[in-house]
Amino acid sequence: MTAGATTTGRLGRRGADRATRTGVGPRARRARRCRGGRGAAAVETALVLPLLFTLLFGIIDLGLTFRLSNAMSNAVRTGARASAAAPRTPGFEQLALDAVLRGTDDLGNGALDYLVVFRAEPDTGLPVGGDIESCTVDCFRFDVDDVTGALVPVLGPLWSYLDQIACSGDDTDLLGVYARGHHDLAFGLLGESVTVTETAVVRLEPTNEPGLCP
Repeated sequence: MTAGATTTGRLGRRGADRATRTGVGPRARRARRCRGGRGAAAVETALVLPLLFTLLFGIIDLGLTFRLSNAMSNAVRTGARASAAAPRTPGFEQLALDAVLRGTDDLGNGALDYLVVFRAEPDTGLPVGGDIESCTVDCFRFDVDDVTGALVPVLGPLWSYLDQIACSGDDTDLLGVYARGHHDLAFGLLGESVTVTETAVVRLEPTNEPGLCP
């Protein structure tokens, strides 16, 4: 009985060793499954990673665009209020430009492309002298100089401070400030750049200061 059991045990071990060597044993099957799992994971990673990077870079670009839009919106409102607080005063348009430039200073050079200070229609909030981009009456336009990169007057002065209706007791004029800027997309996955425009319209503060009203 002992000899038979020993012989059987040896044969069992030999069979297991032979199965392992020929690739049909349990350990061989487990090894194949592990290698197959690692290969599938590598393929899945290769498929998913580009999508994840695209999503990540897109989120970064959208965040930077939102930052530009938010900064321009605040700067335009500040510029409109600064200009409206100095009615019938020479250089009121420059006050708006300076405020907008200060509000967008941390965005870097080139973010702001175009600025218009205009007298607005009460019903629409649009310039009385045409559309915002090409108004030629009662407005000031500032465009980027190709040499210096600074915003310089394109046409003006076309809205004389003496023509502003801002004396106490009058239905004062509406003053609008429009700004156009752009954000160059860092990764180019959603295009090369995004254009952002912001407009603010406020009413001129009435004044009774001597010399400003007839």
